Amino acid sequence: MSSVKGFTLIELLVVIAILGILSTVAVTTYNGYIESSAKTAAENSLRAMSIAQREYKSNNGNFYSTGGSGTCSPTTTTTAAIIGVPNSSSALGLFGGIDNLTSQRYNFCTTGDTSNYMLVAKHKTATCQLTLDNFNILTPSNCD
Repeated sequence: MSSVKGFTLIELLVVIAILGILSTVAVTTYNGYIESSAKTAAENSLRAMSIAQREYKSNNGNFYSTGGSGTCSPTTTTTAAIIGVPNSSSALGLFGGIDNLTSQRYNFCTTGDTSNYMLVAKHKTATCQLTLDNFNILTPSNCD
């Protein structure tokens, strides 16, 4: 009798199917971690903006706003306004030109007057929106 060495076609197909299932689970889990870390980074930025808002009010008598009062819509323009222009006396924003926002997956905006402010972060491609008010209450909406 001769012995045949190697794998059968069925055995190879089973291994390929198992590898496909494992890679699907791994990619899905990885994407979940990425989105979770992006949301946490946006929450941390909102908290830093909250501290900057309080400093801005102590210097100027009112809270910083990227336009209007009440609500705002986060865009790349409002995010750039919050960052500000370095060494500018008229366009310092909240961060004086130090850019720690544009690399994130969220856009930011803020509204404010003499007594209240609201900070908003909206995901650039998804529906997740985070709102932080002057009482430091963070409210997520449409976030998984």
